[in-house]
Amino acid sequence: MPGLMLRFKKRKDSSVTLTFVRADGSVTQDTIGDADGFGPVHDLAHYVVESTLGIPRGFLGLIADGWTVQDFEQDAKSKIPNDAVWAEGLAGALSFEVMARQPMGFDASKLVELEKATRGRGTEPWSAPQVVAEDFHRMRAALDRLVVQWRALPEGQSLELEFRRRRR
Repeated sequence: MPGLMLRFKKRKDSSVTLTFVRADGSVTQDTIGDADGFGPVHDLAHYVVESTLGIPRGFLGLIADGWTVQDFEQDAKSKIPNDAVWAEGLAGALSFEVMARQPMGFDASKLVELEKATRGRGTEPWSAPQVVAEDFHRMRAALDRLVVQWRALPEGQSLELEFRRRRR
């Protein structure tokens, strides 16, 4: 599957620019808030969730397919697939844990609630990926490592990650 390069850049004004470079060389980017804020942590969580679970049409997969960042802001609810709805929910939960510095731990009932909440919100039939405690702990550890790496990065520098989606 074609890759997608994510480039998180800490700007001198403490804001962050996230640039996505697709396999064909095309680019979409946006400013995602403060370097110590929710934006970078949340987008790193998307990278971890979608890479670990092999979600092909989550946020990053859609960007790889040609969506722009702005497409998610312009009435995206009417066209977003279930993979992206699921990935958003799980990335949001992991992001919250990191930002609150309060690990909630793995609870299968929370994933059942997330699946119920996302069912019917997307544009196509689907089944949620199976997530077990080991997956959750692996995602949490990976996100923790990336956040430490991100926070240690000097201003003016970039953190680059390659996303390779795979089919479930």
